[in-house]
Amino acid sequence: MNIEQAAREDHWENIVSLMESSVVAFEKMVHHICTLSLEDPLVNVLIAFKKTSLAVDVVGVIEDTKVLEKENFKGDTALHVAASMENITVARALLDRNPKLIFKTNSFNETPLHKAALNGHSDIFWELVVRGSDVLARRKDGTTILHCAVIENQFGILLATHKKSTLLIGFPSFLQT
Repeated sequence: MNIEQAAREDHWENIVSLMESSVVAFEKMVHHICTLSLEDPLVNVLIAFKKTSLAVDVVGVIEDTKVLEKENFKGDTALHVAASMENITVARALLDRNPKLIFKTNSFNETPLHKAALNGHSDIFWELVVRGSDVLARRKDGTTILHCAVIENQFGILLATHKKSTLLIGFPSFLQT
């Protein structure tokens, strides 16, 4: 089975194995797979498979950083997936290569910051805030970032948000002790 056939038939385990075993063909495979129209872009799949170092390597060799903006079938970019999976290493690599990813929205108008809040991933949440993510962004249903944290009972995000409220709302928290 060749790389293109494996990608089109969702045999990602085979692709990951080939990429990890073939240093010589690595860049060629990355460039080829990134040009295919697939339901799941390569970097998204590597993040989902928890192949952090391979994902970072792929992000590093992609010449056209617009490729990093490719979306999966839900409209999620690789940064959305990294935020959902709490993969701050890949998130940082993605943002270093393509800072515009922070503003990309998916089919539900969710930013990567929504994904971090929904999943309670405070490290990525604050990385995205510090790098300029829109903390007032709303999903299609009008839900804000903080609503997402409440809906999913992510009280760690809420507590951290309260403590760092000046970053989010521009003035000191009235609840500070």
